[in-house]
Amino acid sequence: MISIFRNCIIFFCFIIDICKTIRVKDSSEFLNAINKNEKVIQLSNSIILNESVTISNKEITIEGVQNKKIIIEFNNISNKFTFKNEYGVLNIKNININGNIVIYNIKNVYFDNVVMFGTIDANSEISHNNLISINKLKINCLESNNISYDSCFNIINYDMSILNSYIFGNNINNYGIINFVGENKKLNITQSNIDGNFSNWGIKIKKNEINISKTTFINCSNYVNTGGGVLNAYDSYINIRNCTFSNSYSTNYGGIFYINHCKKFEATELNIFNTTSSIGSVLYIYNDFNNKFNAIMNNIYHKGSNAMQGLIAVVENSANLYIKNYHGSDFSCESYGSGSFVLKGDVVLNIDTIELDNIYGKGKSSKGLFIFTSNGLEKGSTAVVNNCKLTNFKLVTDDVSSILVWQDKGKLTMNKCVINNLSGINASVITQVNGGILTINNSIINKIKNHIPNPLFSNINTRSDSPTNFNNVTITNVYSNGAIFRTTGSVITVENSKFENIHLCVKENSCVENNINKDAIKEAAILYTDMFGTFISNYNTFKNIYGTNGFLTGYLSKVKIENTTFSHIFLTDGIFYYNNNIGQNWATYNINNSVFEYIYSIYGTIMKIEGPGIGNRMEINTSKFTNNYAEKYGGIIYSINPNTNQFIFFNNCSFQNNTAFLQGSIAYSLNKLSEPNFTNKNSLISQDNNSFSTNPSLIQFTEDTPTSITLFSGNIITDEISCTLYDDYFTKIRTSTEISDWNLNELIFFELTTNDTNNSLLMGQTHCFYWNETCTLTNIKVIGNPGNYQLELKIKNFGIYKQFKNDFITFNLKVLECNTSIYLSKELYGNNIKSCYIPKCNPTCNNKGKCINDNICDCSKTNFVGKYCNEYLQLQRIDIFDIFFIAVAFILIFISIIFIFLILINKKNPKLKGASILFMIIILIGTIFSSLFIFFSTNTRTLINCYLRHIFFHI
Repeated sequence: MISIFRNCIIFFCFIIDICKTIRVKDSSEFLNAINKNEKVIQLSNSIILNESVTISNKEITIEGVQNKKIIIEFNNISNKFTFKNEYGVLNIKNININGNIVIYNIKNVYFDNVVMFGTIDANSEISHNNLISINKLKINCLESNNISYDSCFNIINYDMSILNSYIFGNNINNYGIINFVGENKKLNITQSNIDGNFSNWGIKIKKNEINISKTTFINCSNYVNTGGGVLNAYDSYINIRNCTFSNSYSTNYGGIFYINHCKKFEATELNIFNTTSSIGSVLYIYNDFNNKFNAIMNNIYHKGSNAMQGLIAVVENSANLYIKNYHGSDFSCESYGSGSFVLKGDVVLNIDTIELDNIYGKGKSSKGLFIFTSNGLEKGSTAVVNNCKLTNFKLVTDDVSSILVWQDKGKLTMNKCVINNLSGINASVITQVNGGILTINNSIINKIKNHIPNPLFSNINTRSDSPTNFNNVTITNVYSNGAIFRTTGSVITVENSKFENIHLCVKENSCVENNINKDAIKEAAILYTDMFGTFISNYNTFKNIYGTNGFLTGYLSKVKIENTTFSHIFLTDGIFYYNNNIGQNWATYNINNSVFEYIYSIYGTIMKIEGPGIGNRMEINTSKFTNNYAEKYGGIIYSINPNTNQFIFFNNCSFQNNTAFLQGSIAYSLNKLSEPNFTNKNSLISQDNNSFSTNPSLIQFTEDTPTSITLFSGNIITDEISCTLYDDYFTKIRTSTEISDWNLNELIFFELTTNDTNNSLLMGQTHCFYWNETCTLTNIKVIGNPGNYQLELKIKNFGIYKQFKNDFITFNLKVLECNTSIYLSKELYGNNIKSCYIPKCNPTCNNKGKCINDNICDCSKTNFVGKYCNEYLQLQRIDIFDIFFIAVAFILIFISIIFIFLILINKKNPKLKGASILFMIIILIGTIFSSLFIFFSTNTRTLINCYLRHIFFHI
């Protein structure tokens, strides 16, 4: 019964409403209905209005016939509807309007199923409960340049809701979609689409509240005001949920959101595609100390971003940003780019679960592709990142930079992060400056490549209150050179962490050579400190590390290592390197309960100490050294410092199977007095005589070398002269026998000299180098005046060894008087010293010739000549015969020429004709050629002469 009564009332109201509706079919009826203040005007046909229309009805509904396209069109695009009535109600539905709408002081405005080509401008001076409700509005914002507004919707002092609507912008760059002005008003947008047409910004709001859900924003672009391609908000409350943003752009700040001094910002379930801005590709947020609030972003999917600063967000002054579940990929900053998150001032960033992939930075000042902080006001920014996954970060800049984080002041904490595939040119992974504090816990960093050697984690702070803290961190597969850690004066603490496969380019021989960074910085594989730095290691593992040396510490630095394992490490100069010539003075090392195993080096697997002076004080207590190998000297320590005994201490340490290929399976020192201190030294020597070795200190001749030599001047010493070097333990100094292992600068060269160079001379092999265990000289010729001499074998080049006092050895030489009845005594070498010798000719003199000096034969008593009396005497020409034959030859030539001349004159003589004139001339020419043969035969035989003789003889 009740339901029947209710249905009757509804039907009765419907009949009343129909009765109130005025139907019009043309513009005159429409204007007439307005003038009569009709409440409901229904258009049955489209109409065209020739001028603007002002409507002051307290309550009016303008509608079209449902399911029929009805258009109200102004013939001039600048004309408009103006609705004004205090506390009035406006309802527009089921109709198309080509023109602008101005609303003034209407209390409630409703748009339902409306299509517009124009703008909506609403202004109310009524302070409370004003509402514009829009449902199923499709509007194309006006494109005319004569528009007097700067946005498609200019809404002042209204609450506004937009549902199931589509808004399409125009092509004017200084234009927007919605300008929402007032105080304490609400703008709600739901299930709508807003398209900025690559020219218009989205929404501008001040001192109000905005709620957006299930809405898509595409192609919104801000070219003119402070920022915000989609939303520019000041002092407002913002809630955004389940929205999509595509192709957003801002010339200045905030590719999507520009948030300034707002009271609330919460964005949840967003899909973001291809956003661009100079500063803050997605979000720019600014707050001061008097307006603290937490901006929140949850469940964000983001693909495609470009910015100079802030590929995701720039947070400035004292703003706070909290992010949870952010997934981003394909970000790029092409010039002067810095940071997915840029923190300026004393801001707070809190991230819980973030995944970023394929982040690329390029530019002169690009740095910190994940987080970049700067301009700290008092304490600097505070950032906490939990559960991050960062993959494929690449930074391309020749400037000193940082791939992941550049922290200028403030505090950064990263927990449970997995970071993979970082690439740079001249960059660290994380850099701290100006008091920045870094803490990384329970994280993994894998695969790092850098072109120019740089520290992976660089703490460039001179204050001890700016520490770096690592706990349960794994660093693996680092391909470039450079220390893992660097500090210039602060504290680095590493605990429960693992470092494996570091500097693989050294192993693969693929490191890029350059001279940009200091050699010391690029040579340290684990730690480099400038001055006053502190490094603390506890329960860590360093494995498969390659390079030059492990630790290089500056003035008054401190290193404390406890319960740490160094394993399978390949460093040419050992783990701990000291040389005060490069400023490494007065550092202190304290190493306790640690393990050093399978360490490889050339000199000193654990320590290599060079340079004079008092060095770094190092105490190693109760540690184990096992299976370490030095390619040359010092299985554990190599030192050529004369004061090593004053600053190196091994207390209660155990040594097992440590070797050096040449000498000193445990220690190689300058001498016994300078050896480092071992509490169990005697026990170690008893186990292995080669445990300790020193620089050479003694030279002795080998047993087969004669103590004295007697000979004639010019004789050759046929005995081998050999010597051996010994150390302070009277152990022979051994060198490698592999030629490929040698460098000329490392060879020990000896020279044999005489004590009287005026009366004696040594010729032949007077130099030798130390090979394996000896230096040997042979076949030395001695030239000297009779008398006693002393020969000295002295080291001229010490190679890799240090010079010592007794660096020579001598033996006696006696030169005998020459027996001239048997030997010749003659000066042979232009030094006024005669040699005593039996002359030798090789080959021997022939035909009974006599050898009178080396390779000189006397052939005077033989019929032969030549150097070796093996050549016949040459016959001498008889000059008178040569003259006679020359005279006869020229007479014959002269007579023949006369006869030829006479024959030619008398060639008509019958007697001559009968004898054949040509034949007679040929006979006479032949006589001339024969005479020339006689002439050339009497001359000295030369090549030309022989050719002419041959020619004239055979013609």
